Amino acid sequence: LPEFEPFDHADATPRANPGSPLVVQDVDLSKSMNIANHHTGMYITETLVVRRGDPIFLKLTFNRPVTAQDNFQVQFRIGQSTFSKVSSILFSGLVASGPWEASASEQQGALMLQVTPAPNAVVGRYRVVVAVALANGLQYTGPELQPSDTAFLESGHEEYVMNDSGVIWIGSLNSEYPRPWNYGQFEQGVLEACIYIMDKSQLPISDRGDPVKVVRMASAMINSQDDNGVLVGNWSEDFSMGKSPMFWTGSVQILQQYHSTGVPVSYAQCWVYAGVLNTFMRCLGLASRVITNFLSAHDNDGNLKTDLIFTSDMQPDSRHTRDSIWNYHCWNEVYLRRMDIPEEFSGWQVIDSTPQETSDGNYRCGPASVKAIKIGKVCFPFDGRFIFAEVNSDVLYHTRDRYGKLSLQKVDKKLIGQKLVTKSPHGNYQLDITLEYKYNEGKTWFSPSSVLRLGMSRDIYRLCIYHVSYLSPQGYVGRPLEAQLDIVNPSGSLLQTQVLVFVETTYYTGVRSHEVHKENYNLDLPANSSKTHNILTKKGHLTHREGT
Repeated sequence: LPEFEPFDHADATPRANPGSPLVVQDVDLSKSMNIANHHTGMYITETLVVRRGDPIFLKLTFNRPVTAQDNFQVQFRIGQSTFSKVSSILFSGLVASGPWEASASEQQGALMLQVTPAPNAVVGRYRVVVAVALANGLQYTGPELQPSDTAFLESGHEEYVMNDSGVIWIGSLNSEYPRPWNYGQFEQGVLEACIYIMDKSQLPISDRGDPVKVVRMASAMINSQDDNGVLVGNWSEDFSMGKSPMFWTGSVQILQQYHSTGVPVSYAQCWVYAGVLNTFMRCLGLASRVITNFLSAHDNDGNLKTDLIFTSDMQPDSRHTRDSIWNYHCWNEVYLRRMDIPEEFSGWQVIDSTPQETSDGNYRCGPASVKAIKIGKVCFPFDGRFIFAEVNSDVLYHTRDRYGKLSLQKVDKKLIGQKLVTKSPHGNYQLDITLEYKYNEGKTWFSPSSVLRLGMSRDIYRLCIYHVSYLSPQGYVGRPLEAQLDIVNPSGSLLQTQVLVFVETTYYTGVRSHEVHKENYNLDLPANSSKTHNILTKKGHLTHREGT
């Protein structure tokens, strides 16, 4: 930006007071006052951080008192060169006009301005420029500020913007544990890193005032899959080219490293992606939290069912099974007012930066309304079908014969999404939010008409029923596993079946590790009868491996 910009020749009429020219001597951003009013004192940065929709106070000192004949502008500039966006407040004396609400008053020889950024103002790094109209051009001067955003912040949600540390729940159902995480959204360099991520995403300046577009961009940029974003995923056992996901305990080092090098940081798994995305959201003033879904389905083909395929001798058929079940999966929720869908579906929205499936050509997910997911309205943007399946899909067990024909063996309607939790706003303990995503099993959760309209029929299957009860305490790594298998024939006729008991260790993503125990036998069950079978693994078969 030049210090002086001449008027066009076609518009050379003097616009300034013909007397002594007005000269800016000082632009005071009134940091102490604005930081207190905007609750941004926790950011460790030299730049003033403000929030949209709240007034900013600026103190201008000129070489003389401002008169009604004086014309000057206060410009809020974001972006560079021809791609910049300018919000200009024009002052004719003390009278203001422009896209943002503003006023001016004289105070001890200076001019105190009050400017309120629009609630939909672009989020990013601004320069504050004062442009004084002289006889033949504009004279520029000014510092900079950094707007943040509360978006749609309701009472009681301060935890989800202001708390810079917390815990993320990982593990397996009934053996979960909290993993501490330092979000550090106010730490030095984090705000700058978040702005760098937005710049690198090439999200148009004009779209940075739309929270839906910002969070959708962030869900793509936190992973490196398409756009050299922040984190490289790794679910193998080889982390020699970086750091194990278990190494990270917070977002600050990751974001600082990415900002300083521009190179994706290695390595991450779902809780790391969720932790860093949470930092990005809170740093920009968007209320957000990390969610853990225990027994989370990965529906690869979008049919709202989890299809697990076995060979004819009941071995897991990894080659033909595309869907999977994760012991747990972490994602984020962000609190937004959705203007692109019915207002009733505003509130908590799911976003997920773990690269699982593409959405509109990129590895990203959401935002999708939690309320819409609960009632099965998966037609709204974005990615509602995929998220619905993560928490509410049926699990179908098939056998595949040598010719590729599938035979359905069992359907489990209760396995997926048994428990969804987040950190309580009152401390580092669990808040169970399962019923925010789904109704209790067996309750009608949408009408037959909506089933037909959305193509989401859940078939009724008539098969034998079985249940596994764990008799030994869970979480005892390395000790024998004792379980009880109860098989029930609810039909009125004899059931001839083959029973395969297969125990193996898996990674939390559902990827198989190694076999622990196996039994195979035939069983005849009379009508309306049941059979109990005890399972006991050998001592030493269950060994701990990181990530399993």
